[in-house]
Amino acid sequence: MKFQFLYIIKKIHKLFIDLCSKNRFLCEVLIVNPRKKRQDKVNQPIIKASIERLLSYDKLPYPIAVEIETYNKCNGDCDFCPINKNLDPREHKYMKEELFYSIIAQLKEIGFKGYLSEFSNNEPLLDSRIFEFSKHIKQELPLATKIIFTNGLLLNLDKFLNLVDNVDYFLIDHYYEGELKLRENIAQIARYCLEHPELKSKVKIQTINKHAIRNNRGGDSSNRRFVYNLKSCCMYPFSQFIIRPTGEISLCCNDPKGRYTMGDLSKEKIADIWWGEKYKKIREEILISRANVEICKNCDNFGVLDTDRYISNYKIGKNWNDIEKLLQ
Repeated sequence: MKFQFLYIIKKIHKLFIDLCSKNRFLCEVLIVNPRKKRQDKVNQPIIKASIERLLSYDKLPYPIAVEIETYNKCNGDCDFCPINKNLDPREHKYMKEELFYSIIAQLKEIGFKGYLSEFSNNEPLLDSRIFEFSKHIKQELPLATKIIFTNGLLLNLDKFLNLVDNVDYFLIDHYYEGELKLRENIAQIARYCLEHPELKSKVKIQTINKHAIRNNRGGDSSNRRFVYNLKSCCMYPFSQFIIRPTGEISLCCNDPKGRYTMGDLSKEKIADIWWGEKYKKIREEILISRANVEICKNCDNFGVLDTDRYISNYKIGKNWNDIEKLLQ
């Protein structure tokens, strides 16, 4: 009788999840928002303590995470992304090489030891210079943790092998719709990683439905409407540095359209921007309330909490059994 009851409960739960997955309103209201509310309750004291610790220094430490966008376009068409290829209002911009090398030199000068992402709100493989840039970053910033994200549409095994040795973590976001099935180019890379198990701890292939309900990207996500307003402060202004191709600095990764510009590395130094008046004002305002910053008041992201939790959130190496099943 007990097993029958558990079976019925499991069946009802599955029906509930299936129903919500097909209805965005139900998914937001019955799954996403309650989850965000629970996370908010847990994260609120953690974020408060983290910010208090950072502010206890004579000067706010340099950012934990830096993202460099060398080309500002993506070839994906995911529903949840406000700058997918069908919606992106941004003018095409490539980063000038002298600016890129100047940024890396500055990071080297300050002894950057955090997380350096060779992407931001873009697809990095759209810039053919990414291979040369990755080698340079590895050479110049040995203490930084190098990360690359790609949707894999332009990826093949040769490109993968060209890049993977230059980064510490390689994440492939395999976006799909309909039946979950790996594209052949990604399947080839997955097989290679399974044949070379040392790669399984640094490579992750994560499968994501193009129509999924995800973080609302500062209120700009096109498939989100009903958002739970977080009470927690956000860590991003205290921990993240987003560099656009022009050298301009966005408020955070949830500001893909560059509504806020905190400085310009083609004219200023990292230190002058990070400790400058614009960041100082934003930090003061968001500490009082997210409602004080237009892009933050409806955002449901918590930001980069700390160095230990940054990469662990991605659970690298945890889903290879699932990928192996997909290959079969």
